[in-house]
Amino acid sequence: VGFRSLEDDPKSKWAMYVDKLQSDLVYKKDFEKTKTKFSSPVDMLAVVLAKNCQKLVSDIDYRNYLHQWTCLPDQNDVIHARKAYELQSDNLYKSDLNWLKGIG
Repeated sequence: VGFRSLEDDPKSKWAMYVDKLQSDLVYKKDFEKTKTKFSSPVDMLAVVLAKNCQKLVSDIDYRNYLHQWTCLPDQNDVIHARKAYELQSDNLYKSDLNWLKGIG
C-alpha cells in the first residue's frame, strides 16, 4: 500500500507483466492470420499470367480442356517449343511427301 512507484508494487508489477504477455499473444495471433497472405501490384504481368496458368492447371479443373493458355512470346521456353514444333512439322511433311513419291 505504501509503494513509491508502480514497479515497487508486486501486484502492479504482475499486472504489467500479464498485460505485456497478452499484447504479445494478440500480436502473434494477428501475425499467424496474416503471414500467408500475399499482396502484389495488380498490373504485374508475370504475376497475372502465373495466376491464370495456375488456375488452368489446378486440380479443380483437372479434366477441363485447357484453352486459355497465355504466355509471353519472348520467353525462352516458348521460343524453343515453337522451333521444336516447326522442326517436327517439317519432318512429318517431308516423310509424307517421300511416302507419296514412292506410291506415285
